[in-house]
Amino acid sequence: MIHHSQIKSDVLAWIEGTLESGRRDAMAHHLAECPDCRRYIEMLSASLVPPVIPAEMKLAADPYLPTRVKALAAERRTHGEIREGAALRWTWTTAAFVLAMLLGIYIG
Repeated sequence: MIHHSQIKSDVLAWIEGTLESGRRDAMAHHLAECPDCRRYIEMLSASLVPPVIPAEMKLAADPYLPTRVKALAAERRTHGEIREGAALRWTWTTAAFVLAMLLGIYIG
């Protein structure tokens, strides 16, 4: 006889189909007799097993995306939209943060 606590510990193996045969048979027998455990297994199976996605809803990769991104980056580079000081701004921001941390440690 299998107990309800054993059902909860074996539920994932049951859903995946990896439960050893002796425990699988005992669990199948218990689920046939216990509607509460059967509902519990059905609820978890519905939430753990991914639904089948229809073919028309699957996303397809755009083969031209890398080409468009490269062209956009080249266009912005030639028009000067990328600021020259962007790298320096990050450097100064990091330096200011480190200085503030050291000052806080020294004062604190």
